[in-house]
Amino acid sequence: KTMKLFKRLLTLLLALALVISATACNKNNSSSSENSSTPEASIEQESSTPDSSSENGENNEDEKVIDGPHMSERTYEHIDSEAAYAVVDEIKALCEGEGNLDALVAKRDEMFIEYYDKLSTYYTVASINYDLDVTNEYWKTESEYIENFYNEYHNTVLEVEKLIFQSSYADFFIEELGQDYADMILDAELETEEQLALQARITELESDYTQKYQLGTASETTFANILAELVTKRNEYAKTKKNAEGEYYSNFMEYAYAELYGREYTPTEAKSYRNAVKYFLYDVTKGAFTKYSTYSAKTTLSTSDIYKLMPQIIESTVPDMLSSWNYMLERGLYDFSVSNKKANTSYVTSFSEYGDAYMFLNATGDFESDLSTLIHEFGHYNERFMKKESLSIDGIRSYDLAETHSQAFELITLPAVKAICESEKYSGIEDLYETYTYNIIFGALFAITTGAAIDDFEYSIYTAPANKLTAKDFNQYFSLALGKYCPFKTGWNFYDIPHIYASPAYYISYSVSMIFSSAIWASNDAVNKYVKVVEYGSNNYLSTVANAVGVDYPMTNNCIYKVAEKYKSILTSDFGVYFN
Repeated sequence: KTMKLFKRLLTLLLALALVISATACNKNNSSSSENSSTPEASIEQESSTPDSSSENGENNEDEKVIDGPHMSERTYEHIDSEAAYAVVDEIKALCEGEGNLDALVAKRDEMFIEYYDKLSTYYTVASINYDLDVTNEYWKTESEYIENFYNEYHNTVLEVEKLIFQSSYADFFIEELGQDYADMILDAELETEEQLALQARITELESDYTQKYQLGTASETTFANILAELVTKRNEYAKTKKNAEGEYYSNFMEYAYAELYGREYTPTEAKSYRNAVKYFLYDVTKGAFTKYSTYSAKTTLSTSDIYKLMPQIIESTVPDMLSSWNYMLERGLYDFSVSNKKANTSYVTSFSEYGDAYMFLNATGDFESDLSTLIHEFGHYNERFMKKESLSIDGIRSYDLAETHSQAFELITLPAVKAICESEKYSGIEDLYETYTYNIIFGALFAITTGAAIDDFEYSIYTAPANKLTAKDFNQYFSLALGKYCPFKTGWNFYDIPHIYASPAYYISYSVSMIFSSAIWASNDAVNKYVKVVEYGSNNYLSTVANAVGVDYPMTNNCIYKVAEKYKSILTSDFGVYFN
């Protein structure tokens, strides 16, 4: 699951928020002559460049330790907004006076540690609890409240940071936190009251959609009205923001591509990519679909089966990833249960305070579906542990890159799944490998083509006139987009895709990253290339990582062509599908 709209800046600031040790500062501010030398300030920051002096190019900063509490200890509190803002007022007052460095550092630490970090945790806990039971009105109310407060307090924290870097104490903080961080803060825009109000309404609409969809209590017209208002409010918000050239964005798609998802291409350039997908992969997908009914059997997979199979799959593919799996289980940072009250989604969400994450799986009980989804989501989960600090700091720069960690893991684990299915240890799944493999292959092609289709649909609605946002219009845009790229019937309505409502303009990432994942899988030494990609984390540009690991950039026709040939080859050799 992608983090909801307007959380990108929050994540970025939280990842870069550097806390200064108050004790170290005391040395600098003391009147004693023996303590008048330069302070050895302790800064909690992460290197973004390798240490060239380290042995064999290794950097000991990559050996980070993650040791968060059990999920049962991660509680939710309705935040005391008065206390949170009281600390802010104290910081503002301290910035105006002289001789307040010790107190200012201590209060800034308090703002981040006692409120901002905890606020992040409270938001995550509330969101998880609501997704576990979308009929629960308490968690619906609290998740909306904490998200809106999170947005507002982030804006306030940013305002305070700006004030600090404009105060008489600026030199100290620049020396300790770095000029780059100071410049980022000073250049960042504060949200206006209008923008915060738009965010609040968008949050309310997103929550309304989630509950109504899960309960099945709304008509197509109701869902269309929600979407129409979301499109309108998001476009209004985007038009208050400026691009790198200082010009206002003309629609939400332009804003989201550049500001939310870290893409190196524009919505207009994405159209060329979508055309290439149609040209090279439409017939390949059509051929794959001819075998769909043959491999659509379902087999029950219990939670205990998942426990048995996953460690072996991980150990047979990338043994170093097993510690991430064990960490998740030991700390209860998951839910794999089957329930009709759960949100219609599966995801990994971060606990920024602890550096780890939680896995939410909307399980169905079907072998192929649940195992492939679990493998996919574990690819996301493991990235928190395997990325190298010398190559990537926390946070997400490219969502196309972030999805690669999960999608490529589905492909490179196929040999391990085959070994398990053919093993005599597990009865009832001996003949399932061919079905599982087909579904992974078709699922990859499905992701590539539907990703292009949904992006086409979203571009249509975010650039449509205000009077063309009715249920009839949405159905027309949706039908045309799916028909253009997908040689099969999805059975979807426009309101069946939660991303359209909660993570708009995201879906193209499933397509682009699956092309990149497939290119990794098709290459020599695929597993080692995958590990290297994960080591780069998500806070890099996709083109940078593609070049570093020696894989074609997925937006190019050459890469898409090679991927198409790979799928043609395996469909012919393994499933008897032939192409002209």
